[in-house]
Amino acid sequence: MSSQSQRIAENIKLARQLQLEPEALDFLSPLNDEELRALREDLSDAMFDEARPHFERAAAATKLLPNKLIADISEKIVGPLLSARIVGLLNPDTALDITLRTSDEFIADAAALLDPKSASALIKRVPVDRVQRVTQIMIQRKEYVTMGRFVDHVDNQVIGEVMSSIDDDEALLRTAFFVESKEVFNDLLHHVPPERIKHMAVLAGQSDQDLWAEALALTTHMDDEWKGRIGDIVAEEGEALLASMLENAKRLNLWDALLPVVACMSESSLQRLVGLKALADVDVLESVIKATDESDLWEVFLPLAAHMDTELRGAAAQIVERLEPEVLLRIIETANQHDLWADLLSIVDVMGEAEQKQVVALVIQQPEAVLTSMLAAVDKAGLWVKVLPLLGCMDAELRTSAAKIVERLSSDTLIRIIDVADQNNLWAELIAVREVMGDDEVMALLDLLADQPDSVVNAMIDAAHKANLWDSLKPKFEQLQGASRERAEGTIKKLGLSENFGVS
Repeated sequence: MSSQSQRIAENIKLARQLQLEPEALDFLSPLNDEELRALREDLSDAMFDEARPHFERAAAATKLLPNKLIADISEKIVGPLLSARIVGLLNPDTALDITLRTSDEFIADAAALLDPKSASALIKRVPVDRVQRVTQIMIQRKEYVTMGRFVDHVDNQVIGEVMSSIDDDEALLRTAFFVESKEVFNDLLHHVPPERIKHMAVLAGQSDQDLWAEALALTTHMDDEWKGRIGDIVAEEGEALLASMLENAKRLNLWDALLPVVACMSESSLQRLVGLKALADVDVLESVIKATDESDLWEVFLPLAAHMDTELRGAAAQIVERLEPEVLLRIIETANQHDLWADLLSIVDVMGEAEQKQVVALVIQQPEAVLTSMLAAVDKAGLWVKVLPLLGCMDAELRTSAAKIVERLSSDTLIRIIDVADQNNLWAELIAVREVMGDDEVMALLDLLADQPDSVVNAMIDAAHKANLWDSLKPKFEQLQGASRERAEGTIKKLGLSENFGVS
């Protein structure tokens, strides 16, 4: 997946290749990291191919001289630029012999000008002690781009030994930022002691270092276990470091790197995160939600919102409810795909009535399989207390659709809904659905009610009186004939409503 952190790294590498400042490439901002990398590689190939015949003739000439003399000529006369262009055209064993006869400083000079792909076979042959010495020179020169680009072409065992010899955590972070192939990250992390990882996280939060881009980029290609460990380390260090992480994610627009880390954090770490004053800032919250949609990370944001307190979740709901219907549909789809209905309902629960109605309308318009999934999740999580109030914000058309859903529920589920209506004084909301249910379904619901304890029946009757339920039911009752009429009379008598319906 493309990410903003990778784009920043690719922009720096391209600017370096063109000998420009990164800001000079602002006109390339529409390109993502993969496109920038392709452009850089195409430029490198074009620059090399243009002079390739000259390089090939120079490489052929090396066969006429001893390797020691070639090494001396390369270092003292030819220079690092031409040597970097030629070395990849040599036999790898010959290139290694020549390379080992030059100084560490000269290798570092040439490495900064070398395309590692052109000399991968040579790079893999360089002894680890030589790699360590050249690495130290590059660290002194702050050649982090060069070091990062070479990681792909060095065996993991060598990388582990080199990393162990580096005592500069800033250098490790900055180098990791420019690693070309990110698949090696999880293996590399096993070479770093936990205390050093913790120190890197603290280092990123120090205002004079400005290392959050590097630190968050490092997490982009970690597996979920490592993401969770890093997130928890930051959370355990306290509010200041967490706040710094949030502020810099906003400043650098790195939410696409941070949110997946958040998704893997422990419950206690998430509680610390949502308790931050920085997250309550409207600008921060808006940038989080914008990035969530742009990177399609609703499966991360919805559980995060569920951890928020009512006030913060309300602020998030106010932002979400202003989103376009197609975005809300994506959120609904995410809730369905990842079984996050409970988390979505926690947001809908604190929306305004008009916005609740919009979301409910979108949900009800979903295919039956989606509605079935939602109802199953609501029932399993015991969330009818959140769903029933939503019935009150529906117009007649929506209630008709909702009634069709209620009609498909099992008796056990309906009994649970009745219990919730009774315990939370939500009879009016349940009765609102009755108005648009079919006669058979109304009677089935009344049958279930008739079997409830007297206290439940009395509460329902009281609410029904207030809603003028009996006046609206009586004309329908009088139209019933035969067995349906007998069944209805039995229920009416059981409920103690004979007088209301004129049943003797």
